[in-house]
Amino acid sequence: STLTPCIQADLTVSMGFGKQGCLFEPAQSHCGKVVVVEIGFPKDSLKHVEGHVLDKPEEQDFSLNRYTRAMDAHKYSSGKVLIIAGSKGFSGAAILAARAALRSGAGLVRLAIPESLGPIAETASLETVVDYLPETETQGLALGALNALNKGVDWADTIVLGPGIGRHQETVELVRQLVQGINKPLVLDADGLFALNNNLKILDQRDARTLITPHAGEFKRLVGMKDEQAPTWKDAVDFAQRYKISVLLKGAPSVLASPSGQVTVNSSGYSGMATAGSGDVLSGICGALWAQWLDDPQVLNLAMFIHGKAADQMRREKGVLGLIASDIVSGLPGALKEYGGVPT
Repeated sequence: STLTPCIQADLTVSMGFGKQGCLFEPAQSHCGKVVVVEIGFPKDSLKHVEGHVLDKPEEQDFSLNRYTRAMDAHKYSSGKVLIIAGSKGFSGAAILAARAALRSGAGLVRLAIPESLGPIAETASLETVVDYLPETETQGLALGALNALNKGVDWADTIVLGPGIGRHQETVELVRQLVQGINKPLVLDADGLFALNNNLKILDQRDARTLITPHAGEFKRLVGMKDEQAPTWKDAVDFAQRYKISVLLKGAPSVLASPSGQVTVNSSGYSGMATAGSGDVLSGICGALWAQWLDDPQVLNLAMFIHGKAADQMRREKGVLGLIASDIVSGLPGALKEYGGVPT
């Protein structure tokens, strides 16, 4: 939609509470800096209103003392991430996710990839352990990979499933069996979500925690929305509560809805992130930070924020049009530089 003629503000002062309209387009880019000022509303003045509070945490809300690493940490205690990804033509998605997980602090990252693509992965990411798995005739993961993948699942703290994995019939069936059988925190992205189309009951069969990271088109296919509809945070939170999973709906801004109904609107990132592979990087970040702080209730919010902050780190050098997904990976050390210190 478009706005009728309106003020292009440098500063918007919001009385009492923040307003939803300032968080989303088309108004967001016209608001400038938004400041909420206290004018004496009672703290319980919204208790009579049904609905959800939208949180928009800033960097200071992610405490450095919460995300720390012990002095005696080693690679096995610093987050083990299994990434199941890749097919012919899309090995880059798998590698971006693996490199992002490593740059987000994971002690060990194993990339399970079709066997003929393994040499590409080993060359492109020297620190990634590569599992060579049975493949289909089109160089996607075959059903015969299931036993090996289950061993990897047992080893891992978190699993990322889907980047560049393809839509071969065998691969789709493999993904469905994995989603039902994985008993660890699972990040489900890209073609991993395609396998759930018309099979959402699979989500009901999961007991372990689950995060899905769809863009608008993937979410619409998943829930059967009409072409002209645009998914909103309300759709995301309805889905999260119905299936008892977390939903990170990627967009400008991205929104994270939890099974409890908490809704977080991201405060980082910019339009240069509209580039191929950005979502694969996000999946790797989510898998790595989740693996390191499994029990922190805000860690997925941190992952969403760090994804955007890493891009922000690169904006001065790459601008809007020149940013690519591997630049976001390059921005991760700067975005996470202050985190991971020894607990104080």
